[in-house]
Amino acid sequence: MSNSNWLLHGAADIHDDWDGEDLFAEVHFIINVAGGAPADVVTLHLNVYYKGEGDVATKTQEVILPVTVDADAQWTQFDAHFTIVHDEAGNVVDIGDIMSFVLNLDTGTSDVATITVEAMEFYYHTTHLGIELLDA
Repeated sequence: MSNSNWLLHGAADIHDDWDGEDLFAEVHFIINVAGGAPADVVTLHLNVYYKGEGDVATKTQEVILPVTVDADAQWTQFDAHFTIVHDEAGNVVDIGDIMSFVLNLDTGTSDVATITVEAMEFYYHTTHLGIELLDA
């Protein structure tokens, strides 16, 4: 990612064993150039869009996360941990919602303006322990 035109898309759904608390996304990335100074940041925007069966309006959340990369060397890996609030007013997450994610690098506020995203993960806690029969 090197400008606002580079977007990473992902999707997930919320199963009925979700514990009803906050949900999480993690982005693993490397910086393509060395950081310039202590406290340099990479600012990531995660836009989350979700809707369930019978819903008319799409619910949204935007999570902005500055990750401090300091003056670290080129190719250093970092992890960004996003929290998706389960009970945000007007945008409550429900069982059965289908979620779409759009990740964007904000080059206007990032000190390091080129990164490579290595992986993006989404997860939430469930009400059961261990692997379910159909999860294997």
